This record gives sequence, C-alpha cells and structure tokens, in this order.
Amino acid sequence: MGRIAFQEFFTDDSIAPEDQSPLNKVLTNKYFATILTLLLCYALSRAGYASIWPLFGSANQLLSALALIACAVFLKKTKRQGAMLWGPMVIMLRRHICGSGFKDHGAGDRTFRPVCFRQCPAAGIRSASSDSGRDCSL
Repeated sequence: MGRIAFQEFFTDDSIAPEDQSPLNKVLTNKYFATILTLLLCYALSRAGYASIWPLFGSANQLLSALALIACAVFLKKTKRQGAMLWGPMVIMLRRHICGSGFKDHGAGDRTFRPVCFRQCPAAGIRSASSDSGRDCSL
C-alpha cells in the first residue's frame, strides 16, 4: 500500500508515460518505489518507532471514533436506529483523549495530563485537579 501511495504521489496523469521526465519515470517505477518504501520503513523502525507508535495508536482510535460518528449521523439523517453506535463512539473518543495525555519521561515514569483519572502515586499517575488523599483504585 505504501508503494502504491508513493507512486500515485509522483504520477502525473496529464502527461503521457513516454513524455515524463527521467526522474519522474524512476520515482514511479514499481521496483524503485517498493525498495524506497521498504528502506524508509526500516529507517523509521530503527530511529523513530518508539516515538511514532503512540501517535499512530492515538490517530487510529480517533479515526475509528470519526467513522462511528459518520455512521451515526448517516443513520440519524436516514431516520434509522443508530443508538448502538453512541457507546462505542464515546469509548473511542475517551480512549483517544486519555491516551493522548500520556507522556513517557523515561524509566517508566508516565505522567498523565488530562483529567481522565484521579491521582495515584502508586501507579505513577498524576493530574493537576486531583485529590492526593483518594484511594488509588481506578
């Protein structure tokens, strides 16, 4: 899929394939695009995988929430039953918002910024608007 997206990015449909520039011919070659895509994926996995993965997970949950919202709006507009989508939609939005709040400070110290949970020093969760005397059961 990455190769096809890479090729489509450099493909110009207004120019005949034989009239394309040599650079454009190389960039749209399926073998070159495959090798370059694999090399970029390998470089990302070696250099920035740990920093990109939380962003990917959060974006994936947001995308699922947006798809559920779109389906719920469609069902509402067509006067069909759509209440069964509201629960998963709220859960996915909450997971996205809460999951985006975690920031890893190294050595397993995870600090939580939004107010999705209360403070729990035993679990390493701190929040600005929480009571320190509360029970740590989440």
